[in-house]
Amino acid sequence: MGWSIRSDAFHPDVETLKMSIYFKRRLLEMGIDMEKKKQLSCPQCQEIIIKDHGFVAWCDKCNWNVKPEENKEPKTLFEKIYLKAGKRSSEKMLSLMIQNGELLPKVTFQKIITLCFSALVHILSFGLLLSGIYLIIAMYPFILPMLFGLLLVFIAWATRPIGYKLTAKPLSREQFPVTYQIVDEISSLFNTKKVYGIIINGEFNASFAQVGFKRKKIMHLGLPLISILKKQELVSLISHELAHGINGDLNRSIFIGSAMSTLSRWYQMIKPARLYETLEFTAIIALFMIPVNLFLLLVSKLIYMYLYCICQLDWLDSQRAEYMADNHAVMISGKDAKLAMLDKLHLDSLFDFSIQKTINNPNSNPLLDEFQNQVAQIPSKELERIRRLNLMSNSKLDVTHPPTVNRISYINSLKDNPAKYQLTDELYNHFIVEISSLRSNIEKKIINDYKKNVLGW
Repeated sequence: MGWSIRSDAFHPDVETLKMSIYFKRRLLEMGIDMEKKKQLSCPQCQEIIIKDHGFVAWCDKCNWNVKPEENKEPKTLFEKIYLKAGKRSSEKMLSLMIQNGELLPKVTFQKIITLCFSALVHILSFGLLLSGIYLIIAMYPFILPMLFGLLLVFIAWATRPIGYKLTAKPLSREQFPVTYQIVDEISSLFNTKKVYGIIINGEFNASFAQVGFKRKKIMHLGLPLISILKKQELVSLISHELAHGINGDLNRSIFIGSAMSTLSRWYQMIKPARLYETLEFTAIIALFMIPVNLFLLLVSKLIYMYLYCICQLDWLDSQRAEYMADNHAVMISGKDAKLAMLDKLHLDSLFDFSIQKTINNPNSNPLLDEFQNQVAQIPSKELERIRRLNLMSNSKLDVTHPPTVNRISYINSLKDNPAKYQLTDELYNHFIVEISSLRSNIEKKIINDYKKNVLGW
């Protein structure tokens, strides 16, 4: 008697299979194995390691794999330069902050020089525009000078100072009164103006910006991050971001920040991809382009050096601003809340894992519920790994922040006074209910963006 087997019993959907293979590879790259608890030997000290399901495998004896290699390259030229600048003076800055703190002068010779360097960039940019317009008008009807004038005008326009632009519409004060109430009450403790708008997005992060020439204050709060914060940790996060609005960070100002942005775009526009072009040009033109490309390369290096100088001058002020934001957050929320919030900022890999798990299993919990469950189930060994990670000298949230170990040292050096703002359970619960209306749309956007930007689907 013949028999048959349904083909789909052994051949799952191709896209599902590709997803499964991709996620297994990504998890292994992160140092995570999805197999249940099992033993393995540490490749560094041969100690027996008990591996927890879904978490990084690491050795608590020799710290092997405490920080899995992430191979994260700086995203922008500014970050690349800032990373180099930050490797030199971290310990010196920490010492200054612990010894002097708020007594450090806000206006220094370094800041004045930084402003002068930035002013030269803006003058040169405006000079390019005027020179281009002059050549177009004065050299008429000579084509070549006019074309060169058009090129100067184009460069001046393409690299013009551009301030921060809103990427999303802020929440309505009428529809989200509790969210604004909490932020406004904390703002009043800083004796500063209320924020113009609050944007809740899908980032595992939070940020502060000032928009336009009126410098309207905008706060970005990542829903994945605030979904795992306790009430005082939420206060700490908001306080830290609001503090950036009163610290006077130079690179947040439109004058300094736009100068850096202009220099970065000049560099990227002028730097040739290669000296000898073989595909787009004939051999004769390609040979002729070699000296041209050499000249452009030299100019781009000079621009890079100038930008590097501004970053070096700005570095200490930027680091001081982060420490002072931590200081204000401790005063408003309490030291324990600030340290706990700092720990949770390092759970980004767990959030990445939750996204992958949600995509790979469409029948699982909604994304943020899955992430909250993952955080609630973190084993003690993983918490210890995060603690040790924070104490590593090269561990930081990103290239613009001081090393986390230095931030912890600074926070621990502060007085442990009672928090100036205690968020009540009632207000906190109202806040959670209020922002829950945003969850569905933000979860969909996070997953769609991940598929598009990471998976390339």
